[in-house]
Amino acid sequence: MNKLTVIIVALLVIVGGFLFYNLSQSNNSDIVSLDDGISAGNSGEVFGESEMIAETPEQTTNPKTYAIEIKSFSFQNQELTINSGDTVIWTNMDSVSHTITSDSGSELNSNYLSKSQSYSHTFTQAGTYDYHCAPHPYMKGKIIVN
Repeated sequence: MNKLTVIIVALLVIVGGFLFYNLSQSNNSDIVSLDDGISAGNSGEVFGESEMIAETPEQTTNPKTYAIEIKSFSFQNQELTINSGDTVIWTNMDSVSHTITSDSGSELNSNYLSKSQSYSHTFTQAGTYDYHCAPHPYMKGKIIVN
């Protein structure tokens, strides 16, 4: 398979799993529509295997979804600028567990993520959100929300 086919298949698997997870939750009122018409759950969800392609932030009224891989004991996008209403999905690619934990406050507070597990959060307030991995505090990242 060529690279584009692999990416498309991976995205279809992710979207299908994401939809299945959200539909399996008894209340569909927390489902939000993304700019491409695909439904996704609200912030703070952990879900299984996934592979995402990061998008570049754009000034638009449609919410976007961004991916950050956790790989080699670091957040691959250590600083990301997004717009209010956008969602970030972190996916652990390491064989050890990691967290996404706010440096101050409780905005970001994932469970321990095993390999291939993900955590998502929708940012609704402008500001700067510094975070780290609780068991590996030298792993740091920052989300800047416009």
